[in-house]
Amino acid sequence: MALVYQCRICRSVLGVFYHDEPRLLLTLERLAPEDRAALVEETGEATRVWVVCEHCQAAYDAHPELYELDSPLQ
Repeated sequence: MALVYQCRICRSVLGVFYHDEPRLLLTLERLAPEDRAALVEETGEATRVWVVCEHCQAAYDAHPELYELDSPLQ
């Protein structure tokens, strides 16, 4: 089973790790339950962690009006 870090805006895969890295799983277990529910999606094939990539964050920083859109990628 894989641990996949993926951008929640552009859907780019930022990294894939395998569960033989126990310290990565321990880090996710430290999240507050409400944060874990918002950021971590567990499926049968992978655990997906939804984050924001550097490119999307730079776009939001340069254009704060993007926060008002439901789907900034149109």
